[in-house]
Amino acid sequence: MFKKDIFQNLTQFPPPDYGSMRWWAFGSRYSGTFPHTDPFQTDAWNTVVRGMKWWILFPSPKEDISLTVDDDNLEDLQCNQECSSMDHGILDYYTTILSNSRERYEMGRLQHIFIRSGETLYVPAGMAHSVLNLDETVAITANYASFHNWKSVWETMKEFSDKSNESDRYTVYCHVLNASQRKLLNETITCSE
Repeated sequence: MFKKDIFQNLTQFPPPDYGSMRWWAFGSRYSGTFPHTDPFQTDAWNTVVRGMKWWILFPSPKEDISLTVDDDNLEDLQCNQECSSMDHGILDYYTTILSNSRERYEMGRLQHIFIRSGETLYVPAGMAHSVLNLDETVAITANYASFHNWKSVWETMKEFSDKSNESDRYTVYCHVLNASQRKLLNETITCSE
């Protein structure tokens, strides 16, 4: 369905403690996520097997910000009391997501996409998104490192680099990237033919 995954034959990257980049997702009605971007500069696809999901895709942020839930921005992503309960409704979720995102994004440029059983959504690397399950849902999803942003993928690999994954970096550099891509990186890795 999608072009080759840069990470597909690597043994130590993404880091083993992260887990799989492919999984089944089961969600109860009105469960969902806060706005986030996917890890390691990966693209993603999500296919709904059962139920319906409401995706909100955000435009690029007004400034360069992190969209991971950490101590610095956790407060901004807190859900209100109604949204946190098991019986909250769509309105609570939607108003919480929008009120917490207003300062970060140009709100008129949000994309609302409803994905039903049998449909697939592609999410490019770096695109912030939020998802609400409108029914009990079952979906299969995967993150993968695509060639359209191979430089960002390489920088992410370097950021998480240590002795345990040097062989994976060598594999990507010497056997996945082509000669012109390697030249642009200007790395000191020597490839044996």
